[in-house]
Amino acid sequence: MTWRLWLWCFCSWVAAGWPPGSALQLRPGMPNVCEEQQLTVVGLPHPCVQAFTHTVKIWKQGCTSPRGCVGYERRTRYYTVYRQAYSVEQQTVYRCCPGWSQWDGEPGCPRSVSAAGTYFHGRRCSEGEAQQCQCSEGFQGPRCQYDINECTTDNGGCQNQCCNTIGSYYCKCQAGQKLEKDGRGCEDVDECAVVNGGCQQRCINTLGTFHCECDTGYRLHADERTCIKMDPCTGGNGCVHICQNENGVARCACHPGFQLSEDKKACVDINECAEGLAPCSHHCVNTVGSFTCGCHPGFELGADGKQCYRIELEIVNSCEKNNGGCSHHCEHAVGGPRCSCNHGHRLDSDEKTCIDLDECESGEACCTQLCINYLGGYECSCREGFRISSDGCTCDDVDECLEVNIVCDQLCINSVGTYECTCEEGYRIGSDGKTCISLDDDELEEEEELDIVRFPGLLFKSAPQLLHYGATSLPLTQEEEDDEEEEGEDIRGESTALHRVACSPETSGTECNSICDCQNGGTCDPLTGQCQCPLGVHGKTCGNGCPKGFFGNNCKRKCNCANNGHCHRVYGACMCEPGRYGRFCHLNCPKGSYGAGCSSECQCVEENTLECSAKNGSCTCKSGYQGNRCQKACPDGLWGPECQFSCGPCKNGGWCNKKTGNCDCLPGYMGKACTKVCPPGTYGKDCKQVCQCSAENEECHPVTGRCTCLPGYHGNRCHLRCPKGTYGPYCQKKCKCLNSGSCDTMIGTCDCPPGFIGADCSQPCPKDHYGQDCVQRCSCGSGQCDPVTGGCQCPPGQMGARCQQGCPQTRYGPNCELKCTCKNGGLCDPVDGSCTCTLGWTGNDCEKECFPGYYGPGCHFNCTCQNNGVCNRFSGSCECLPGYYGRDCEHACLPGFYGLNCAHICDCKNGANCDAESGQCICPAGVHGSQCEKECSPGMFGDNCRQLCDCEKASLCHPVTGKCLCPPGRTGARCDAECRSGQYGPNCSLKCQCVHTAHCNPLNGSCSCPARRIGPTCEENSLDNPQ
Repeated sequence: MTWRLWLWCFCSWVAAGWPPGSALQLRPGMPNVCEEQQLTVVGLPHPCVQAFTHTVKIWKQGCTSPRGCVGYERRTRYYTVYRQAYSVEQQTVYRCCPGWSQWDGEPGCPRSVSAAGTYFHGRRCSEGEAQQCQCSEGFQGPRCQYDINECTTDNGGCQNQCCNTIGSYYCKCQAGQKLEKDGRGCEDVDECAVVNGGCQQRCINTLGTFHCECDTGYRLHADERTCIKMDPCTGGNGCVHICQNENGVARCACHPGFQLSEDKKACVDINECAEGLAPCSHHCVNTVGSFTCGCHPGFELGADGKQCYRIELEIVNSCEKNNGGCSHHCEHAVGGPRCSCNHGHRLDSDEKTCIDLDECESGEACCTQLCINYLGGYECSCREGFRISSDGCTCDDVDECLEVNIVCDQLCINSVGTYECTCEEGYRIGSDGKTCISLDDDELEEEEELDIVRFPGLLFKSAPQLLHYGATSLPLTQEEEDDEEEEGEDIRGESTALHRVACSPETSGTECNSICDCQNGGTCDPLTGQCQCPLGVHGKTCGNGCPKGFFGNNCKRKCNCANNGHCHRVYGACMCEPGRYGRFCHLNCPKGSYGAGCSSECQCVEENTLECSAKNGSCTCKSGYQGNRCQKACPDGLWGPECQFSCGPCKNGGWCNKKTGNCDCLPGYMGKACTKVCPPGTYGKDCKQVCQCSAENEECHPVTGRCTCLPGYHGNRCHLRCPKGTYGPYCQKKCKCLNSGSCDTMIGTCDCPPGFIGADCSQPCPKDHYGQDCVQRCSCGSGQCDPVTGGCQCPPGQMGARCQQGCPQTRYGPNCELKCTCKNGGLCDPVDGSCTCTLGWTGNDCEKECFPGYYGPGCHFNCTCQNNGVCNRFSGSCECLPGYYGRDCEHACLPGFYGLNCAHICDCKNGANCDAESGQCICPAGVHGSQCEKECSPGMFGDNCRQLCDCEKASLCHPVTGKCLCPPGRTGARCDAECRSGQYGPNCSLKCQCVHTAHCNPLNGSCSCPARRIGPTCEENSLDNPQ
């Protein structure tokens, strides 16, 4: 190949791939690049492992012969081969969107197929053949088709937010800030400076925003602008007693008898007596929240509870008549009869009747086990197995093993409260718990009979009680008859076999010559002559009854009666002794009964008796009583059980206690013989009462408890201060204090009431002073101060304890007594009641809404809304119509935005703008559709593509200008002329490169070479020069 032909091929290859940008890989995000999914057959190498064997030569170790040292081995080796495998995959590819193509190395697809050669946003084209577009500010690209995003460089110089627009940009600040004059910086907006920020009461400005606050007694509404009146006492507001709502202000108050403390929340008791607020005629006693009045001796309190009246009647002993109404003891006192009760009683709620004191219930009893209460006292008792000790309170264990009626067959073991019978080795305890039965006894099984006891003709399913048998003998049971017959048959059978002669019942022996002397129904053995005894008797001649504890045939069977008691000699039924009952006579008689079968009732006086004998009914008396039924108390001088002890001497009128033997002393005395007087501070019975004298070191009478009062006090307990106007010992001196001053009850010095000073309280408080001793200074401001209470008489428009508060919003005038007529939250002038209207209201009483064009407090501000914006009558803020924005609706929407507050972004294609009000796209020439997304159809151009192209031979025209876009080989305004010689291509704009008179194709510029010429431009000869 010649170098010229090679050069031609290379140029053709370069031309096919030129420009270099055409091979630039398209990526997502580039202009006019679309994503597509396509199925592609992909070939992938698939690995495959293969094996093969071969023989290798090896050298044997330790050999000497060269031939013998060489050996061969087979070995396996592996290798990997790859085979081509094909699969269908879905791949994402990026292509130019329909109607667009790549151009001039620009990223993406910037060239519009239908707008080839069109320049956007360009002011003019540069001169020369290059025809480069000179873009206006804010655009770039070979045809000015790209917007410059100024915000990507240093945020566009904006301090806060940079907003890019098509061909420009603007700066924006956060809410609560505004642009500075340079259009880039931001400064805070003081929203409170304009119409108070729309707040009804207080506006608080902060950086970037603001908020509203309300005065005391109001809370913020949900709109965060308006203030609503609230109840300040909700939740008590910390008041201890009462919370009062005074025109929206919470004030604490106290119940009668209390006053507010310094914190104005808590309540403290008012000492009406000390402050002279109690109108008692004699003396006053302060109580929590109140007071009571008292009178001097010889006076009594009137019905009003304040005045005292002299008692003119002769004072009589209040206990003389009907014992003063007391049940037991009566003692005369100044206030009337004072009742008291005997030991074991207490006063009822009427302070007169004596009722029994249940020592067992109250815990005063000393009993360790059982307690029995009775009228005026109590008695201790013990459970079975214990007996009461000598102190009458505790219980001692009874050693039953020492008692005669406790009969254990062998061994007895005592324990606390009970006992237990045991047996020696080789024996076991019987069912009665006392009898020991031999483990080898043949009648062991008979001892373990059923609970049913059989008698001839009788059947008892339970243990019989006391039985009285009248028959002396009863026929044998069937079982016993069978046993006896068997024995008789054996013996008699033998005798018959030997002698064949039977003796009569009265004889015995071999010749029947012996006389039978058996008694009590006993029969002789016909052979031996021995007596065979019936049930219940035994002995050689059957002359003895069964011994105690045995019964039955030959008395060999043991009775099952408790305490080894008697049983019926024939049947074995237990015969209970007096004081016992039960099947086995194992139970003591119930309380209150005694004798055989426990059928007799005890005759003891129960409250005076410790025990009634279960055997014979004899009574054991309590201490202090005697007699066969314990019906008599001990005579004077004797005490104890059966009155067997003598009392010691009792002095000072004391008497002997017949139960304990101790002396019961008169009130005022104590000790074993009543020889000691009550110690200081005590008095009364046994000196157990404590003196009630109120002052220290004051002694009371040891018998009556009456107190000896110090100066300034009186009363039976010296607990009453001297009445008003008196002082000294027993309140006998009169005070000389003026102006209701009270004197010291002990020494008579004056305690002046609030508002007065001086030795006799004759001087009023100086100016600007008030209160107790005139030491407090008035704090009424411009108001008048009361010299007694310090209360302020406030001027008009002022109120409060110190005239420090203005009138509430609903009151005005002198003492805030007049009611305001302001409506809709209007503020009332506290002096004259004139209304200061809040936002959005006007009129004398703020009853009218603002007229259109006015807003703010009293509607004094003019609205500044433009472009028909609606003004808010409260805040003056403008509600803009769609298509406008700004504080005063002064700005129309920027290109690319529309709607209310220009908050919506136009959705228009191909650089079209939209209507600022409705958002409808306004398409430029060359495109149409709801979003201007469609290009003009071939043959159409202009606004909304409604004009027809005027081009020959179906030539296309520019969709915007309508200029004909001639195809290759055509030119002219209507593409109606062919290219002139030497020109080709679209609109014949390209110049042919053919030489040597070669013909140029007007469509593509290809050269038709003449003979002997070759090459793209026919510059080469077809044959080389042979020379």
